[in-house]
Amino acid sequence: MSLAPTAYPRHPHGETAGPRITHLPAAVLEQARLSPDRSAVISAEATLTYGQLLDQAGALAQRLRAAGAGRETAVGLCLPRTTDLVTATLGIWLAGAACVPIDPTTPRRRRDQILRDADVTVAVTSSSLSAELPGVTCVPPQTVQPVPNRPAATRAPADRWPSSLAYIVYTSGTTGTPKGVMVEHHSLAAMAAAHEEVLHSTALLPVRRVALNGGLGSDTFFSDLANLASGRTLVIVDEPTRRDPERLVQLLADQHIELLDSTPTQIRALLLAKGTPALAALTTLILGGEPIDPALWTQLRALPHVQVYNFYGPTECTIDATMARLAEHSRPVIGTELPGSRVWVLDRYLQPVPDGEAGELCISGTGVARGYTRTPLHGTGPFLELRTEDGAPPVRAYRTGDRGRRTPSGALEFLGRTDEQVSVNGYRVELGDVEAALRACDGVQDVAVAALERDSGLSLAAWTVLVQDTTVDAVRQDLASRLPAHMLPQLNQVTCIPMGPSGKAETIALKADASPQPATDDPALPDKVRALWCQALGIPRVNVGDDFFALGGDSLAATQMIVTTRTELGLAIPIRTIFDHPRFTDFCRQLASQAGPR
Repeated sequence: MSLAPTAYPRHPHGETAGPRITHLPAAVLEQARLSPDRSAVISAEATLTYGQLLDQAGALAQRLRAAGAGRETAVGLCLPRTTDLVTATLGIWLAGAACVPIDPTTPRRRRDQILRDADVTVAVTSSSLSAELPGVTCVPPQTVQPVPNRPAATRAPADRWPSSLAYIVYTSGTTGTPKGVMVEHHSLAAMAAAHEEVLHSTALLPVRRVALNGGLGSDTFFSDLANLASGRTLVIVDEPTRRDPERLVQLLADQHIELLDSTPTQIRALLLAKGTPALAALTTLILGGEPIDPALWTQLRALPHVQVYNFYGPTECTIDATMARLAEHSRPVIGTELPGSRVWVLDRYLQPVPDGEAGELCISGTGVARGYTRTPLHGTGPFLELRTEDGAPPVRAYRTGDRGRRTPSGALEFLGRTDEQVSVNGYRVELGDVEAALRACDGVQDVAVAALERDSGLSLAAWTVLVQDTTVDAVRQDLASRLPAHMLPQLNQVTCIPMGPSGKAETIALKADASPQPATDDPALPDKVRALWCQALGIPRVNVGDDFFALGGDSLAATQMIVTTRTELGLAIPIRTIFDHPRFTDFCRQLASQAGPR
């Protein structure tokens, strides 16, 4: 049986549309040639014009090549969120190398895993981190100075090799080892071209200022960065501002941001922080990384004069594969294919299902990545060859593991996962990855990990059986040295892990124990705060030494807790209070010192 699609309306450009942007670094260089004095990157510390960006990146590229960087070599990128981050990425590309972004907050063990897996021998990083990268030649960006007469080396050698690697992004893996997804320049350029066609070619108002909001460890960082190819100005959202919705609201207003790419979790927190006017001032709002619930969908559809889009796509398909404009759909959908992409809905035998029936989403087209590092590019696995029509050559495709269905109008709906992968605040997390890291911690005998649905969204929880004299705090500290913050679960100690009929951990009973207890009637401030934390985190108890984020809290849960605290306790406290003082005792002490009228 062939995979010939059912007839339904599709994007008019289909899978064969040619991108206007053929190579991202070359397009940025062209913008620098045309408008060298236009602002390219703005941070709290500095502003770079396109000409200055080119000078800085070209000089860095020369230093990187002298250190051994070149075509198909992987260069690490581990920097704070300043203009150096953009300069370094472009410099890596101008050297012909692939960028391996690593968030500076990544635990050292996991960072070392990434460096070994990608075979990184050169990295652009700060001098403070150089000592933590043994065996790696570190190039600190602050030593790079603008040079007169831009060097010929800035002609982007990778322009001659569109199949060269652009970046390697690491995602959660089922075995406890992160997986490196290899994306080539032509795929990144196709993504940028698709965004231009869908978002900007028919826009009523031009987008000139874009928030660089994507996390360094995520592929959204490259989606934001791609706006440089069209001459836009990137305004960097630093890490404290990314976490604090009140600060983000202020930045959007102060910098006159017109396009924001965000996750539903971050937008919920921003709305709780009274950020509706800031969102309404945007020209374009993009959401992705996790499903949008119906209530948020309805709320965002009502934003006046703002084009709001829901984008969907796995990292293995270069960021985005489908798009839905919220104004055109009354309920959440992931929409129709972007130019250059094709989505198939298949059964277990990789055969198409009729419209309206559920199946696994499989994606082909220009965005399909090269594959995973240290993994054969051909054979079994999520990357495979699909025969689309009888007699036609097969196409390379990626099995997403996502379930979905297509409506009669051609729009795709997301129906969940076929496995234990979840999305937490826009980051893809394999529960097996968290479980493997926990089993490696000292004193852990047995463990079960699950995702919990809470008011603040999806969060992770883990139940552990510990050897005598091992404490939950000790395990939490050990785990924090192995996993990034978005993968740290709320930890609970139990005497045993119940098993279901199949022999697997029975997490349903464990989840019931994670529901919050009723609030205490004790008027003492610590008890009231304890009840508010339990409510926000969905946990039964909080100890005096607990850390809000170590208990499973995220930005949305923190915002909800602060908003409720303002109402319940009558305290005028900023949201950043919980980020600055995440330990329970410190937070209570801070509340006592800030008592006053709202």
